[in-house]
Amino acid sequence: MAKKENVKSLREMFEELKEKMNDVESYIDRFEQKRIKTAASKARKALQEIKKDIKPIRDRINEMKKEM
Repeated sequence: MAKKENVKSLREMFEELKEKMNDVESYIDRFEQKRIKTAASKARKALQEIKKDIKPIRDRINEMKKEM
């Protein structure tokens, strides 16, 4: 029996990215409005993760574009 790959759709990848961006927005709000330093650290960490997550989305788009 062949192992089924867990491949996310482009839409699913994008939705996860939007959720992370919403988290960053709340961290930035907490940092700016309440001056909570840990919120700034969490925002930076989340942005680093987003940077890492963008590459597979870009690769998938390029792959789909070549198949057209």
